[in-house]
Amino acid sequence: MYFSIPTSLPRRAGTAALALALVMVSGCKDFLDVAPQGQLSEDAIRNDPAAAQKLVDGVYNVMYLGGFGPDVHGLQYVIMTDIASDDSDKGSTPSDYGDALTIDNFTLTSSNGTPNNVWNGYFQGIGRANQALDKIPLSPAPEADKNRLISEVRFLRAYFYFNLVRLFGGVPLLDRVPQTSEINSPEFQQRATADAVYDFVISDLQFAADNLPLKGATQTGRVTKAAAQGMLAKVYLYRKNYQQAYNLTNEIIQGRSGTYALQENYADIWRTAGANGPESIFEVQAGVSASCNNSAVELYTVSQGPRSGGRGGWADLGFGFNTPTTSLASAYELNDVRRAASIIFIQPTAPRASAPPALYCGTAFAFRAKTR
Repeated sequence: MYFSIPTSLPRRAGTAALALALVMVSGCKDFLDVAPQGQLSEDAIRNDPAAAQKLVDGVYNVMYLGGFGPDVHGLQYVIMTDIASDDSDKGSTPSDYGDALTIDNFTLTSSNGTPNNVWNGYFQGIGRANQALDKIPLSPAPEADKNRLISEVRFLRAYFYFNLVRLFGGVPLLDRVPQTSEINSPEFQQRATADAVYDFVISDLQFAADNLPLKGATQTGRVTKAAAQGMLAKVYLYRKNYQQAYNLTNEIIQGRSGTYALQENYADIWRTAGANGPESIFEVQAGVSASCNNSAVELYTVSQGPRSGGRGGWADLGFGFNTPTTSLASAYELNDVRRAASIIFIQPTAPRASAPPALYCGTAFAFRAKTR
């Protein structure tokens, strides 16, 4: 059976369909073409003087990485530093967290995920730093402001690399955002020597020390001249350049890099009362505070709190990791006030030789370089 269809109908239908499509496209464009949320476009950076500051804040925010993923200052970092040292043991129960146990015993293999988490955390920081350094020059902000922001980022990048080189030795040296054509370049795939990494760290820190403001001349929590000098002095100690380390620390002690002094009560250094105190040279702004959105390093405190069923019958306040060794507790001289301020004891009034240490007295409030 055949049907006869007028030849003019398809043409009209096609015209109507095209018109409808055009209406739909033009009508949908406004609400479909939305800029990605939580990201800064290059146009925003070029036109908004405040955008450059947001880029830099994104680098600072890496300091909060922790937990069981990419880590900068959380449990994974604690395992790679304190627990790997002679100052503390893994803690918790013997079977809890085998990766931490093998690091504590120096029996780890390539299947251990902790080094990878720390590696990823620090290279996330380096990646953000390079992105910020690449885009800050585009900002319409005053040149002095841009120079300060660049100096803050170069300090942070140096800090990330300083920890990496001490943990892993030579690592890939990413000094900029690679071009698309450079992604597979051996320059970014191969390890640099440890000496090359240290030279890079020193260069970044020297730039920061030369260009950052003094304490009190910038927002609390941001890097200062003394912070860069103090970190650079520590790097020089690792390089055994003791004269340079002395010169830099003396600048701080003599008050030429801002006003600093010893905390009157040593124990307050690790308490809320000592946050951003006179002894603090640089610290991450974290803790129960509306000004920092109650930010904290994930699991930093709870992972080191006493575990239920542990010695002394303490309530469950955490995972029980990172317990100080008896040798650390015994290393303090008699009547050294730093001992009680640094270690929580299950029986704090027991005789010195019989009081077993429980855990580090740590909070998520501060990471400090100190003049003490």
